[in-house]
Amino acid sequence: MNSNILIITLDTPTHAGASVGDVGIDKPIQRERVTAIPKIESSTLKGSIRRKTTDSDTYFGKPDCPSSIIITDARLLFFPVRCSHGLYMYITCPYILSTFHQVVIQHSKKEILSQAFMESLDNVLSGYLYYLPRDLEEDNKLSHDSHSHTFYLGDEAYIGVPTQGMKELTHLGLKKMDYKKIALISNEDFSYMVEHYTEITMRNRIDEETGVTNKGALFSEEYLPRHTVMYAELMDTTDKKTFELHKKIQLGGNTTLGKGLMSLDKWKLSITQDVNTNQKESNVIPMISSDQNMNDNIRDRHVHESISAYESVNAYREQVYTILSETEREKALKEYKSHIRRLPSLIQKNGLLNTMLYVKANTMKKDKADEKKEHNDTAINKQAINVWKYVYEAICEGVLDNQKKTDDTADDPLITTILDAYNNHQGHIMTTKVLHYVVCLKRLVEGLIE
Repeated sequence: MNSNILIITLDTPTHAGASVGDVGIDKPIQRERVTAIPKIESSTLKGSIRRKTTDSDTYFGKPDCPSSIIITDARLLFFPVRCSHGLYMYITCPYILSTFHQVVIQHSKKEILSQAFMESLDNVLSGYLYYLPRDLEEDNKLSHDSHSHTFYLGDEAYIGVPTQGMKELTHLGLKKMDYKKIALISNEDFSYMVEHYTEITMRNRIDEETGVTNKGALFSEEYLPRHTVMYAELMDTTDKKTFELHKKIQLGGNTTLGKGLMSLDKWKLSITQDVNTNQKESNVIPMISSDQNMNDNIRDRHVHESISAYESVNAYREQVYTILSETEREKALKEYKSHIRRLPSLIQKNGLLNTMLYVKANTMKKDKADEKKEHNDTAINKQAINVWKYVYEAICEGVLDNQKKTDDTADDPLITTILDAYNNHQGHIMTTKVLHYVVCLKRLVEGLIE
């Protein structure tokens, strides 16, 4: 039996549709049941390859003759996401790399990634992004540049960790891959990114006779973005004739709109020696600190931030459901969600201090507006205009350690802490701390507030 690994690169957005999916999407893409990671069903992939194959009956069978070609589901390897450092980066995670590594071992009988590197994947922490610097000079610069440690993937903020150990990924044998655009993040962060950063397109269904939109015909479609890299296993059970793979195929829905174009390449082993015979300490994913207790403290802090974020969002929901009418309740929840979703982008564009001053100013403005309310105003109206205050208090609760909050900006502990950090040249550390908590808030808001 001849076996190969197909490397699949999406040249245009691709919709391999599923029958059911998320409530908010009318036409979702296919995903693995257990992990919810995007995939392409083998039947979909096989059908598209068959249409491009000459003498297809010989390989793909006919009613009286079974197929000699076996193709597995296409699984995700690298997922492209807009990035603040360059146009985009290819994200992956320990789970994805481990799965691909096992598939490669089955086909090549070699371990292309060293045992030391694979074991070091346990060091990957949530909120951190590991990448290969372009050169040593850049590596040194990033170690001292206070603005370069914060990476934005979409609107998500990560602490960038320049990692020479990422050179190991050059052994993957991907001919067209720019390895310096690869970002390694945690399994949890990766799962969130591939759920929320696919492409969603809104379309209208138009009546062919009248040329106008049918009532209620607006629908949404989900696509895997261009530059996505996937892989599938291809096995030929006959040795009579070599199966010739067509390099370009088109798959999925909306092919007349140019969707679903992709390139296929057979994977080849790119190294000739066993990588385990040449292990280097530098070829691993480092711990954030050489002190294991420090790494445990980082994990504990992330857990604390997540719990604090959950309590803040849940407290706001309870307050809204207790005080507000149904109409005002929906408005207040949407406004709260909108404000928190905007925060990472505001920090990215305007800086942490300016953003927090903006939020604080809005909070104070709302409070002054409350003072001008007439005596007969209801609590509902007062509550509805204090959303910024809840957002600001949520950030204070998560970032500060039991410090009393005040209405005076000059004495406000959060503003003071940020100013002290900037004065001590630790602004990037404070920015990262606030961003990480804001991202926790944002993700919880996505799940807890419809």
